Amino acid sequence: MYLAKNEIAFAEINVSRNPLALEALIEQGHASVPVVEWNYEDQSGVWAGFRPEDIEALAYLIHD
Repeated sequence: MYLAKNEIAFAEINVSRNPLALEALIEQGHASVPVVEWNYEDQSGVWAGFRPEDIEALAYLIHD
């Protein structure tokens, strides 16, 4: 997994097996997966879709 490769701790939630998680994502306006929601110190963010450039930026933030 790309997050593990960049040494970013994560919790995977499979929305095909968790209807409540799927409903929550839909209520938040997401129409695709993966959805990445992150919090680090005083910063946070969320995005949907595979976005390697954002994962690398997050890794830089965490490991710098």
